[in-house]
Amino acid sequence: MAACLLLFIGFIIPLIKQNKFTYSLLIVFIACGIFVFYLSVLSYTYIGKEKVVSHNLFDGKSFQWTEIKEVALEYYVDDTGKYEEYNFISKDGNSIRIPLNNHFLQENKSEIYRIARQNNVLFIEQEKN
Repeated sequence: MAACLLLFIGFIIPLIKQNKFTYSLLIVFIACGIFVFYLSVLSYTYIGKEKVVSHNLFDGKSFQWTEIKEVALEYYVDDTGKYEEYNFISKDGNSIRIPLNNHFLQENKSEIYRIARQNNVLFIEQEKN
């Protein structure tokens, strides 16, 4: 969203006044917009039937389901609401934490549980301390 805003501002600037300074601002805003968009593309999460991937800006982890020892759905409730996150723990002790957001549906949770059971992965639902 920030990238789109920067691109929009970059294209609006020359409409206000046309001189070398505004064209320089146009180039700066468009370059910044493209850079922010590029950074947002580098951060993604994928939970599929073959593997689990969490790739942040400078850190990326990936586990095949055969490498995962247990999946923990951890949750806690406070004054502002309920928070949940998945913790995928591999057999060598590494883990991937994926927080749940509003885009996660109940069907998605059921599918993760089903995939874990198909791969004989221990599934735990627990309250986070």
